[in-house]
Amino acid sequence: MSKPGLLIVDKATPRMRDRLAEHFTPHDYDAAAGPASVAADAGIEYVLSGAGHSAIGADLMDALPDLKIISNFGVGYDAIDTPAAVARGVMVTHTPDVLNDEVANTAVLLMLATARNLVQDEAYLR
Repeated sequence: MSKPGLLIVDKATPRMRDRLAEHFTPHDYDAAAGPASVAADAGIEYVLSGAGHSAIGADLMDALPDLKIISNFGVGYDAIDTPAAVARGVMVTHTPDVLNDEVANTAVLLMLATARNLVQDEAYLR
């Protein structure tokens, strides 16, 4: 039984690629060439996007007749045309709530740095 095709839209680390290759047949997306760079007969059922910055529009979905899922390993998915995906019955996933604590930590850190004049004091010490 062959592995389902996976279109990797953004860069993947070698470790990530190796792990994905255990379950999928990975294909790299050439953003400069656009959807025309994707072979319609490649059996690509899944699209993996990173950080939600790469546009995944109706034109790319049209080039992937077997598409089932667009998965974004980031918090936002603004660059994914979700209405187009819904119209095609394609599921869109992402990883919500993974950065909430760190965003809160950074906000508190910035408030303390401002209240204590940390940046100005550090510059004075230098």
